[in-house]
Amino acid sequence: MSASSRWRGFLPVLPKMPPREWLYAALGGAIALALIAAVTLCFVPGTAAAIIVASMGASAVIVFGLPTSPLGQPWSLLMGHLVSALAGVAAQWLFAGHWFAPAIAVGLALGLMMALRCVHPPGGATALMAVIGGPTIHALGWSYVLVPVALNVALMLLAGLIVNNLLPARRYPFVAPANPHKTADTAPAQRGGINAAVLEQALAGQPHLLDLGEAELAELVQRALQLGRSLDVLRCADIMSRDVCSVTGDATPRQMVVALQQHRVHQLAVVDDDGVLLGLLDALDLLGAEPAATAAMLRRPPLFSAHADTPLASALADVLAHELHCLPVLAEDGRLQGVISQTDWLAVLANTPATAVPL
Repeated sequence: MSASSRWRGFLPVLPKMPPREWLYAALGGAIALALIAAVTLCFVPGTAAAIIVASMGASAVIVFGLPTSPLGQPWSLLMGHLVSALAGVAAQWLFAGHWFAPAIAVGLALGLMMALRCVHPPGGATALMAVIGGPTIHALGWSYVLVPVALNVALMLLAGLIVNNLLPARRYPFVAPANPHKTADTAPAQRGGINAAVLEQALAGQPHLLDLGEAELAELVQRALQLGRSLDVLRCADIMSRDVCSVTGDATPRQMVVALQQHRVHQLAVVDDDGVLLGLLDALDLLGAEPAATAAMLRRPPLFSAHADTPLASALADVLAHELHCLPVLAEDGRLQGVISQTDWLAVLANTPATAVPL
């Protein structure tokens, strides 16, 4: 490794952020700390209040400076501080006056946070302060966990929820986008290829917990690409929509129109009371339909169907040959198990490495 390469490790590795993000983070942190400091002073007098707020100040950096970080999400924020406070009080209670008590407090807090998947770095300071905070903190005993720690954390979370969600282009807590069709299925882009399951598999091979920067994320995506599955390996069950938008044979045209609009889909499956597929219909089939018509009367029998274990490469060939807009996936007894729409096909092709797509 050259000398210049070694020195690059001391340079900034975080991505550049627009100036508005500086302002948002500063504003959110200031509001949260002002609220927490005011409340803390009501319960813990004197300089001890400042010591406790110091731990919350570190939390503000994560909640408002890195609002999408897994280390600052509500579970990590709340439980990270609470279990750390418990660890700190326990260490002080068992080993008061011993030189190693602070080490026990922080070590126990870190172990509990990792075990409970609530790692929150400022929790280490919360545990430490329970031991080295002086007589005022020691006199609180186990109540230190509730007041001021739990109270302060609740205020921090409240400030994070209000401020981060009022500011443009921010969401807190950070969650993956919902399925646009308002069904229980994951979004099409999350199925097959490089999806959440593959990323989780790649993460499982990491030797330590990651709070991702650009270099680590690039390495992780590269590993996920190596784990990406080809169309020959993927099956229809891997990408199909399972929570299918369907109606029974006695559905009226109005009910079918409502279903199409509610789920923002172009086609509906028509099934009987046992879930057996009767056919498909779309908006064009409803044009000019008599009010007395039913789904069973308007349905079109599917030209082709597949099974859950049908290889995607084979299914894709049939879809192209029959020019299908929607591929039903059926069980052996004809019950509808899922459908593969054009959106599902586009998503899996976009998420599959180019070398894995048969030409």
